[in-house]
Amino acid sequence: MVLSSLIVVVGLVVISQIYFSYVEVRDLTNNCYDNGGLPNIVKSGLEIESFDCEID
Repeated sequence: MVLSSLIVVVGLVVISQIYFSYVEVRDLTNNCYDNGGLPNIVKSGLEIESFDCEID
């Protein structure tokens, strides 16, 4: 019982981290495109290592 609850909680935490990482990248790239730029993102796992919006 305790083990299965722990597995469910860990699964929910991992899924939420993946979702919020996706949302962060989506928002950054959309804002860059809206400003006429070209986004350049380097990710390591779920973390954004660097982000650059090249505007011509």
